[in-house]
Amino acid sequence: MGRCRRVHIWDEAIGDSGARALANEILAHPNLFVALSLDTTEVGADGAAHLGRMVKGTSTLEVLDVDSNTIGDAGAKALAEAAANHPALSTLGLAHNDITDDGASALLKLLRSNYKITALPLQGNSVCSPTVEMNRFVSGTFQRADITTWSRFRRAF
Repeated sequence: MGRCRRVHIWDEAIGDSGARALANEILAHPNLFVALSLDTTEVGADGAAHLGRMVKGTSTLEVLDVDSNTIGDAGAKALAEAAANHPALSTLGLAHNDITDDGASALLKLLRSNYKITALPLQGNSVCSPTVEMNRFVSGTFQRADITTWSRFRRAF
């Protein structure tokens, strides 16, 4: 059976229970999906935890976009942990999600451990940006080559 190229749910209030149901369905067919976008779907930290479980259980997912939700730091941490060793995930969209420095720190750790991740938009979150590099990370202009500069800023987080 061929892979479904894209699933996009936008502006539907599926919430955490919908994210759980969707994660369970994807886990039942883990090699079918390569992109999942849940923009403005009222997914919170619990829903992000279910999506993280889904990420861990798939190997073909290349894009996970949960922009404009309320996953917060707990959700960012759950997704960062899940994506740490993922073989295909290249984009993790987390813009406008109530993420602070705590969640951003976990995401920076993700970038240091998984070089497949090339896009991690964080615009519209509540991250205090103490460095130029962090500003670039949050604004979406962070480049993969910048990752080598992060080791000297580790103590800031």
